[in-house]
Order: sequence, then structure tokens, then C-alpha cells
Amino acid sequence: MTIPSIGPRAMRRLGRWLGWVRRRPFRFGSICLAAVMIVLVGPSIWLRAASAGHRYTAVARAPSADVVIVSGAQLMPGGKQPKPFLASRLRTTAGLIREGRARAVLVSGDGHSAAGSETEVMRAFLIDLDDLFQGVDLSRNQWCRSACRSSLKHGR
Repeated sequence: MTIPSIGPRAMRRLGRWLGWVRRRPFRFGSICLAAVMIVLVGPSIWLRAASAGHRYTAVARAPSADVVIVSGAQLMPGGKQPKPFLASRLRTTAGLIREGRARAVLVSGDGHSAAGSETEVMRAFLIDLDDLFQGVDLSRNQWCRSACRSSLKHGR
């Protein structure tokens, strides 16, 4: 079978390459596996290395801040509860406030999602954790606007 756009020289190269693959299937498979692993695991390794020194396993070790900004994630089907990842963020935020590591909370998320309003669900979740959170800022703004408003409100 000939392909009109590929000349005889390219066909010879392709044949040599395919011959190499047939003669060394283990080596070829190892190279492919290594490439897949780099693509899948590489970003995780980079993220862990880049965030070294900025991850805290205990609330007591976290640095103090005036405001904790909690970015939204996804809600459970039905739009009444946060998904586990977001719930974990909110529990950590509650711990920071209780320990005195932060003075204010600003929740930020999608207010027009088909699943429901992330900010309203986040606010309700924090209030359910503790009545201390009655003053959670119910923001439907984007990240930048939320941060700017927080900066103006708290003088930073």
C-alpha cells in the first residue's frame, strides 16, 4: 500500500522505525510507559515541590491572616451540600477562625450554577458548623472583585 504524499525515503524511515519497534517491544513499551507516567505524575510532583513550605497539616501551624478567602468548588447533586473537597476547605476555614488565625471569611463562588449558588451553600455550611459565622460575606463576585472589596473593607 502506498500513500501518495509520502515519498520512498520517508517510507524507508518508517519501515526502519517499525522494524525497531517489532524487534524491541519491551523497550518501546517501557518508553511509552515512562512518557505516560511523566504526563500523569509530573504535574503532581511539580505542584508538591512548588508548594513546599506553604502547606500546613494543622490549623495551629498556619500563619495568621486578616481575611480567609474560600474559593468555591462544586456542589453535590441537588445543589444543597458542598462536595467533600469544598467541605474540607470550609472546615479548615472554621478552624482558622476558631483558633484566632483569621478575623474574617470571604466566600467566593459561582452564584448562577445549575446546581445552585455555591456562595449561599458555603455560607449555610459555615453557619451550620458554628453560629460564629453569621457574618460571612455572601459574595457573588469574581475573585478579583472579591479580593479588591476585601482589601478596601479591611484596609489592606
